[in-house]
Amino acid sequence: MPLSRFGSSVDESASPEGDVVEVAHATAYELGATVRDGQRPGPELLAGGAGNRGCGGQGGRRFWLVRHGESVWNRAGLIQGQAPAAPGLTPRGREQAAAAAAALASSGAELVIASGLCRAFETATIIAERLALPVVVDDRLQERSLGAAEGQPEADFREPVLGLLQGSVFDPDRAPNGAESIRELCGRVGGFLQELAGRTAPPAVLVTHGDVIAAALALVAGESFEEMRWREVANASLFEFRQSTTGDLSWMIFH
Repeated sequence: MPLSRFGSSVDESASPEGDVVEVAHATAYELGATVRDGQRPGPELLAGGAGNRGCGGQGGRRFWLVRHGESVWNRAGLIQGQAPAAPGLTPRGREQAAAAAAALASSGAELVIASGLCRAFETATIIAERLALPVVVDDRLQERSLGAAEGQPEADFREPVLGLLQGSVFDPDRAPNGAESIRELCGRVGGFLQELAGRTAPPAVLVTHGDVIAAALALVAGESFEEMRWREVANASLFEFRQSTTGDLSWMIFH
């Protein structure tokens, strides 16, 4: 069947794995791209209070963020961002994805939502096959665009160029030429999470990238840009997010 990106069909050749797994149509996943009142959500829109650094209690809706497995460019030390040329997983990366799938086997997830970038989609396919679930692509889960840095050795681009310093955000507006700033990334990720929290949606596995997860963890923890930590997220790391009955989001390391 053709892949679906919310009602617009695309050729199956766009899938890194071809027609390996069913891809749900828009009716199965109704989180639109609208951000309330045109706002670009920041930390203040997602902060839920002091409890947001861990998941207390057993109630609430859950979803899981998974970073893709090790990619060919990860292993080569090249910056990936949204580069179309960035290839998929290494054999080790596929093993990591399978391990994440095993950890999620009894999670109760009903849907896999993935970045359309090759390394994330391949990881999502492995997870979806194990869980017998459909996959939907949402481009808001793509990695931070890194413009001129993409395809270059990681060693050539130190943290300050990316707006980071010693694991923290020091300038949310700094970015390489043509790249997405941390402020822009947080707006994109925050809008997605706000919709996910605000609408009825099935428990889902979200397969994405390191900077997207770093942004999500900081936003849900309620960290302002002045205090925002930028956490290292290992390949195939898995985080559980839980929404309380009051609508607040919290997170914990799942695997």
